[in-house]
Parts: sequence; structure tokens; C-alpha cells
Amino acid sequence: MLLFASLLVTFNVMAQVESRDISIFNTPTAKASTPTADHQAPQVEKKTRPDLQFTVESVEPLKHMAMVRYNEEDLVQINTDIKIKSSEGTCLASVKKIVPGYFYINTEQCQSKDVQKGTIVYLSQPTLVVERAPAQETPIYSGNADGESQTETYYESEFAQTYIKDKLSVMLGYNVSGALSGTLPLDAQTSIRDLKGSNTMSFNAEYAFAELPQNFSLSGGLTYAFPRSFGDYDTNTIAPTPTAALGSNPVLNTTILSANLRYRLVKEFIFFLGTNYMIASMDNVPGSLNGDFGFHLGTRYYPQNNIFVEGTLSFYNFDYSLNGRVTDLSMNELALKGGYTF
Repeated sequence: MLLFASLLVTFNVMAQVESRDISIFNTPTAKASTPTADHQAPQVEKKTRPDLQFTVESVEPLKHMAMVRYNEEDLVQINTDIKIKSSEGTCLASVKKIVPGYFYINTEQCQSKDVQKGTIVYLSQPTLVVERAPAQETPIYSGNADGESQTETYYESEFAQTYIKDKLSVMLGYNVSGALSGTLPLDAQTSIRDLKGSNTMSFNAEYAFAELPQNFSLSGGLTYAFPRSFGDYDTNTIAPTPTAALGSNPVLNTTILSANLRYRLVKEFIFFLGTNYMIASMDNVPGSLNGDFGFHLGTRYYPQNNIFVEGTLSFYNFDYSLNGRVTDLSMNELALKGGYTF
């Protein structure tokens, strides 16, 4: 009986140990956590940046040296490699000296014909490694037809850096109008000449679309001028008694397209000249007015990096038609502008 009790106790203890061992081996292992929608890993991108461009200002062939203009914010260091392109390929020059506004390169590895005043040289920028936070979902409106929230995912793009920065400028101008020179026929006996116009305001936009050697560049522009009134004029008549010239003052409406050749003398100053085409109409006259090609010139000054003031002297041409007769008119204008370059 005692032996039977001992065996029963032994079997009971072994069963408990076996049960505990099985539970240990069967315990679920912890799963590796995965990023959820609320905790995403940062995204790493490598971006190749365009080469910086500089212009050779002077050359010393016997010393195999060239002086190059640059902006002090550009990262130029001693022994930096500068690329010079030629018909036979690319040669490398090395930066040997840096002074405010200029650096000097050794051109021994390049042919003298490839390094002249005005030659464009290039500096490769290091690859940019960008670690950006996970994309954020930004609501674009509160709900759709079913009352459900609508979202879109926003990622920062390089569009602004490539196509907008240092290229797009916007301006607000005050336009001092000259007289509308020429003779406008009103009927068989009466005409008016030299209409004197009121001043007006204008909105302007300009886009620099091409860089040229020797600090030149090309740009295109669009100007909208608020309507201006031409109230004072001189009357010509072949009748003994002048007839009533106009019932109300003529009003000129204009939109101007322009193309410019620009020259950057120094970092702060840009001079330009160009051609313009006037899209025009005139109210309160019996005939029709159409714009024509003209030209303009001006200068721009940057007191700060992106803020500038500008003065433009423009010469506009028009065609005035009445009863099949076309008359040439012209107008000069001085525009004073303030603007911002993105």
C-alpha cells in the first residue's frame, strides 16, 4: 500500500514537470514589429545636382592660368577640379587661388584654344543625400458626395528648384504715360492729334529661359496695364467752325508681350533691351486700334538677394483704322517697378 502511494506521487510530479515543459516550448515567440501607417521609416533619396557654371574673365596663356568670376556663396575650394568642355572632350583644371569674387585655375591640361575670355567652365556638385520624413496625408477638402473625407499624398518635388528658382520674377509697376502721338481721323472733316494720357498701374511677370556666355541671358515677359484715359487733345479741322470732337474721352486697354536680351554687369545690376508687341484696343472712338511691334530698354537693381527695383523706357506703336484708312500712332512710357525674383 505504501509502495502504491509512493508510485502515485512520483507519477503526479512527473506529469506536472512534463506539462510545464510543454507550456514553455509552446510559448509564442515575439513577432518583429513592422512599421505601421502611423510610424513609417524615413525615406532616403540620392539626387544628382546640375553642374555650377562660371565664366572666364581673363587668361594668362604663358602661366597657364585663367581668372574666373564666381558668387561667394558658391562652394569653391583650393584644388577643386573644374571641367572645361571642348570639341575633343573634357579637360580638368584645378583651382589654385581664391580672392573675393574670383578664383584662378591652372589650365596646363587644357589646350589654349579651349580656354578663352568668355569660356564657360563647370564645377560638379556632390550628390545630395536627402532623408525625408514619411509622406503626410493632407486633406484637400472636407468630404465628397457621400460625406467621406478625401485625402491625397503630398511629396515635395524638385520642380521649383529646376524651373522657378532665379528664373521667375513678378513686379508691380507705376506707368508714366506720354502722349499718343499722331493724328486720329474722326470723320471727313475732323481729326485729333497728340492725345495726352493718364498714368496707370501694371502687373508684370518675367521668365529667364536661357543663359548665354559672357553674363548674357534671354527672358520673356507679360504685362497687363490697367486702362488709361486720354482726355486732352488738339483738334484739327478743315471746317470754318470746329465740330464737336468726341462725346467722351478715349480709353486705352493694353496687354504687352516682350522678349529681352539681358546683361548682368555685376551681381546686383542687370541691363536689358528688347522688343515688345502691344495687344491693344481703344474705347469711345469711332475706329479701331490695334497694337504693333515696338522696343524698350531698362535696368534692374537688387538691393537684396531677391528684391529688386527696375526702370523701363518703352516705345510702343499702334495702327488706327477708320473707314479703310490706317494711321500710325506711337506712345512713349516710363515704368517704375518693384519686384521679387523667386
